[in-house]
Amino acid sequence: MMNKVANIILLIEMLLHILLVISSLFFSSAGYPINNILSPEGLRWSFLNAVSNVLREPLVYLIGFFFSWGVFRRSGLDKALLRLFLGMKGAPFSFRQRRALWFVLLLFLLFVVMLLVLVLLPHGILVSVTGNVFPSPFSTGLIPTCMLALVLISITYGVIGNTLRTFHEVVQSVYSGLGEYAGWILVYLVGAQFYACLMYIFPNL
Repeated sequence: MMNKVANIILLIEMLLHILLVISSLFFSSAGYPINNILSPEGLRWSFLNAVSNVLREPLVYLIGFFFSWGVFRRSGLDKALLRLFLGMKGAPFSFRQRRALWFVLLLFLLFVVMLLVLVLLPHGILVSVTGNVFPSPFSTGLIPTCMLALVLISITYGVIGNTLRTFHEVVQSVYSGLGEYAGWILVYLVGAQFYACLMYIFPNL
C-alpha cells in the first residue's frame, strides 16, 4: 500500500518537473523575469548542482528512519509492544520473549537517563554555550540518536527473544526497511530536484 502511494506521488512529481522545465522555456522566451533551465546557464547549473540539490539532512533522516523501522519490525518488537500495550491477541509470550522485553525496558531507561544526564546536569555536555537546549547539540542530534537507539533496542529484543538467530539475520533486518520502502527515497530525490529547479527558475520566490 505504501509503495503504491509512493508510485503515485512519484508520477505526479515527474509530470510537474516536466511541466516546470517546459514552462521555464516558454515564459523566459516571452520576457518574464525567470531563469530558463534549458539555457546554457541553466544546463551548467543543473550539472554542477545535481548532487548538492539532493544531499541534504532530510535524506539522512529518511534513510535512518527506514533502517530503524525495518529492524523494529523484523525483530518482532513492534508486534510484542502492540500485544503488551494494546492487548492484541496472540500466543502467550515465551520465557525468552519476556526476558527480551525486560532488557528492552532496561535499555530504554538507560537511554533516557543518559540523555538527561548529558542535558540537565550543570554545564551539560549537549546544551549550547548559552545553556539552551533548543537549539543545541542535543536538539540537532536527537532524531539520529533516537533512531540508533531504536536499532540497538530492536536488535537486543530480536537476539534475546530468538527472532534474530544469526548475524546474517541481524544485518538483514537492519537494511530490510530500506529495501521495502526504497520507493520513498526515489520520491525524495525527485522532489528535492524539483524544488531546487523551482528555486532556480523563480529566484524571487
